[in-house]
Amino acid sequence: MSADSIPFRRTSVCLRYADSKISGDFLPYNGNTFIDTEVLANAIYGTSNYGTIFGSISFSKGLHAGYAWNAIRDADLYLPYIISDSTGGDYRYENYYVAGGYSFHLNRLYYGVEGSIKGEIASRQTDPRCANTLSYLTLRASATLPLDSGDALSLSASYIRNKQYLHLLNWRPNQQDRFFVTYGFGYYDLQESPVSFGIRRMYYIEGVNTKLTYSNIGKNKNISPDITADLEYVLLSMKTEEASAKNLFGSTTHHFNGSLWLAFVKNSTLEYTVGVQTQNRLRKGKENIYEAYRPDENYPSIYDYRLVGTRSRYTSIVSQNMLQGKINYNLTDNFTLEALLGVGADYLSECYSLNNQHWSVISAYPSLGIGAKHRTAKAEWGVDARLFMHIPINYDYKVEYGEFRLDYQTTFLPYAFHTDRSVSVLSGLYFSYPITKNGQKAGISLKYYIRRGSRPIDVIYNGTPGVVSHLLSNPSTEKIHNNEYRINATLFIEL
Repeated sequence: MSADSIPFRRTSVCLRYADSKISGDFLPYNGNTFIDTEVLANAIYGTSNYGTIFGSISFSKGLHAGYAWNAIRDADLYLPYIISDSTGGDYRYENYYVAGGYSFHLNRLYYGVEGSIKGEIASRQTDPRCANTLSYLTLRASATLPLDSGDALSLSASYIRNKQYLHLLNWRPNQQDRFFVTYGFGYYDLQESPVSFGIRRMYYIEGVNTKLTYSNIGKNKNISPDITADLEYVLLSMKTEEASAKNLFGSTTHHFNGSLWLAFVKNSTLEYTVGVQTQNRLRKGKENIYEAYRPDENYPSIYDYRLVGTRSRYTSIVSQNMLQGKINYNLTDNFTLEALLGVGADYLSECYSLNNQHWSVISAYPSLGIGAKHRTAKAEWGVDARLFMHIPINYDYKVEYGEFRLDYQTTFLPYAFHTDRSVSVLSGLYFSYPITKNGQKAGISLKYYIRRGSRPIDVIYNGTPGVVSHLLSNPSTEKIHNNEYRINATLFIEL
């Protein structure tokens, strides 16, 4: 939140372009080619007595290609309950985003309220054709209490709502396909997975987010370090709705996140920061069972559905943890060298209680980085590079094969993707120059990411896919090499 004592105005406009491509193993439900263009504007207006108003607006569009065995956007929110088709395709999308808020000071506390809404329309232009409409609504309120010691304690709470509508259909006359209503580990609902001209589904997610932050930034770091710590909890509840009005599937997702950062000043030329971060997700799924019945025996041709049972068989866990340190060495008042060192550990698993099917991957990823920054009255620039290694330490796969199963496409391939043994480099370049004497500036930011790796030789699919098509249906007996690149360029102006 911004204080109310100093009036100010800031406006920025950005134009962003991003391009990414993955070869080898990838997540079929996310695709492997991404081209995005975005225009973003931010504004903040502060007064001396009435608080601060801020807002953002953006428009983006692009192409997300290589989708396979999935017709749902942002599938990670809804997994494993997606709609699959054997054809796949490329999505073209448009994304609209608006956000705004207000912060103010009253008595001892600083308050803030804000909201955002994002909408997306996406479509595939090959049969079977998808029309996806998504919306994301977030409302947040927060309060910050400055403590007598100079520390601050902040608490925020948010309401989250997401909806997605899918209409998947064949454009060509008289063409029918099977649409797979999946519920994890290659299983799909035979009764609800028709051979037909199309299928429709709604997704609904509601949730809450709470975050507690403590900070003592601004103290004399020669005596004691600056401390920033936060804890975050997110609860999301998802349900589906078929064209028949059945709620076939649902899930409850818990997020537990936290971080702790310590910043020290050794002397006028040396600063260092140490931090630990953790992000954890637990998802429990449920499958609802319905039966058909006649609500009125006087009308024997009219049927309805009623819920007769629920099964809770699916569980997924994601845990990502990172310990890292950063050293800043000030050669002069305007020139700084940086060095970064980190080590992380990931744990990912999915379980399906029927016959104790599961997979899991434990990985370590050490990293090392360097950078430099220079700032004068005429220009500001920065350059950095960071090297990452992804090392699978332990991995296990126990999933049954079977006829009419999608386990290869929906379970084994994501598992193989996460076992990637790779080296990657993330590099960046930043340059800006003032366009007025009042702090207004323009500039460019470039980022480039490259990854080279391979699937471990003992990660092999020994069965025969139960459902096949021209997409991801031929398990390889040779070594799989994985490659990825990402390019991100941003032009900006700050007024």
